[in-house]
Amino acid sequence: MPVYSTVAKTVAERIHTVENVEIVVNLYTPPIPPPSYPNKFLIKGLTEKTNETVLGLFLEAKAGCALVPGSLTYHADDDNTAVITVEGDVGMLNTL
Repeated sequence: MPVYSTVAKTVAERIHTVENVEIVVNLYTPPIPPPSYPNKFLIKGLTEKTNETVLGLFLEAKAGCALVPGSLTYHADDDNTAVITVEGDVGMLNTL
């Protein structure tokens, strides 16, 4: 939960009226960022010809990282999208 100044809390708790219309003032709560996995990738645009072996060879050649065997998981509703896991923390790959 964010920490707000007492002034901001006081302002938000008051009733505000603008041109005879009551408005509600809320404190800003930033969105929770989605989880980040340093060794997982979401791959889109896969074709029927792309299997785990082909994808593993591509990643090894282009990015220098190894695909964890058995980690290719296809999306439940979209066969062109999958999540893969690679060995180690690869950070942001700019080579693909």
